[in-house]
Amino acid sequence: MKEIIPTILVQDRLEFERRLGIMAGKIPMAQMDIMDGKFVANTSFTDPQIAAKYRVGYELDLMVEDPQPYLEQWKKVPTVKRAFVHAEIKKPLAPLLKKIKSYGWEAGIALNPDTPSPSPLPQGEGDRANARSGEGTLVDCVLFMTVYPGQNAAPFQPKVIPKIKSFHAAYPDILIAVDGGVSQATLPLLLKAGVTRFAVGSAIWSAPDPLQAYKKLLKVVSQYR
Repeated sequence: MKEIIPTILVQDRLEFERRLGIMAGKIPMAQMDIMDGKFVANTSFTDPQIAAKYRVGYELDLMVEDPQPYLEQWKKVPTVKRAFVHAEIKKPLAPLLKKIKSYGWEAGIALNPDTPSPSPLPQGEGDRANARSGEGTLVDCVLFMTVYPGQNAAPFQPKVIPKIKSFHAAYPDILIAVDGGVSQATLPLLLKAGVTRFAVGSAIWSAPDPLQAYKKLLKVVSQYR
């Protein structure tokens, strides 16, 4: 099933709650962009206790140097479904992915535009990855950043599309998500490359009616064959 996932990238509580209020009960999933000001230059406002009050499922994009404390904070939110750790952090990915999966969440890796796709994907102890399907890997989904992360409305990076196509050919059973610059114009290119999950920021939140903008994008991906 293809998904449009509005992103929540804000700097204050008022806007955080405003955006959640618009989407609560009307969308299945929102992405929390969690930034520590170290892995990327900017910080963001997120609060798991506030988020837990809204009827929304969540995925976490952990743009942080040390994901562990953030995972501990968010594990108390019952509607979290998945979390992504960035491949570029200076910590082993496998233990973090195992921790995410121990919560019953999907575990994913996020890749910045210049980061090569990992090969092989991180595996659990005693598991053997299958080069064609990703069997045995700890990774449920790979999130390709199609912008340089850390700010709203960054320009779309078309150079990521060949990387997505190559990864999809190598691991056809691993779900592929993208984040950044997703719009009516870029959706056809991304759908053709094999993407099924689309994290969307400015194309939704800069629209006069964010919920209507969400529905229009969802219609595009739902009708793609």
